[in-house]
Amino acid sequence: MTQDNQTMLNQLSAAFKDITTTDKLGASILQPGYFNKYVLAATRDKTILSEARLVKMTAQVQNIDRVGFSGRILEKAVENQEGTTKTPEFAQEQLKAEEFIATVGITDKSLRRNVEGTSFNTTLVSMMGQQAGEDWETLAVGGDKDKYTTGSLLKSQDGWIKKSTNKIYGTGTGKAFDKAGTVKDMMKAMLKNYPRNYLKNRSFLRFYLNSDQFDTYIDEVGERPTVAGDDAVSNNVARPYKGIPVREAFVLNDSEILDTTNGYGNVSMLHDIRNIAFGIFYNVTIEPDRIPKLRRTDYVLTQETDQGYENPGVNVIALADQTKPAG
Repeated sequence: MTQDNQTMLNQLSAAFKDITTTDKLGASILQPGYFNKYVLAATRDKTILSEARLVKMTAQVQNIDRVGFSGRILEKAVENQEGTTKTPEFAQEQLKAEEFIATVGITDKSLRRNVEGTSFNTTLVSMMGQQAGEDWETLAVGGDKDKYTTGSLLKSQDGWIKKSTNKIYGTGTGKAFDKAGTVKDMMKAMLKNYPRNYLKNRSFLRFYLNSDQFDTYIDEVGERPTVAGDDAVSNNVARPYKGIPVREAFVLNDSEILDTTNGYGNVSMLHDIRNIAFGIFYNVTIEPDRIPKLRRTDYVLTQETDQGYENPGVNVIALADQTKPAG
């Protein structure tokens, strides 16, 4: 039996109180369990966010530390002689969470359909997370304060493309590959430019391609008269390239990222998924805004996020439509 509108709104109010807690300033903050559900819903079907390292930030600024040795630490032992002390090298990157607001509108019809089902609280949080997650991944990948048009979300924060210190180019003087060549030639150049010391475990590496590049790679593999070639074309299966999984990253199809004037154009990424990190401050606030005339409830979400690398040089960003900067 369909519930009347007031009954539905009462249940909605009760559910909202169950999933949030109120801070000292009166803001409604997602309970820890629902915070986790929100993050899962926002990242679950996002190619890159779902594989990147999540940092649940307990402060708006959080350090990402790395420790390593620049040379060998093993040496031959000599009697009555001390060994040479090797000092580790410390380096640090930072995540600086910035505030972003998302307004997610859910109609009464949609709410009623879900109120009458089970686990409504989880469903409500998941609906909000799924809608906010698209923009979150696009910002994390393509954000650049020096690009895009005024007012663009992507102009508000730097993402992984911008923060990488290891980029290669497909046009002009100093190009590492030819944008008119094959996708495999580009991937070969990316692998060649990847730091050799970090190639030991390729199962953690990923090639991320946009859909056009991914389709072209499938066709190139499919040209081989083998079972692997047949499987690639008929089942849209991307065979690993030299032991490295190849993923179709739909976020790289974003029109602003693909804009060769204000954005980056065609971008490909070679990452160690342990090296790319994205952080979200644990206080995610949510406030309902009822609009009776439209039979809709808007939820105003506030989350504080940032993204970065443990080591910004351990990756390769291939910019097919860009020329290497002078100097």
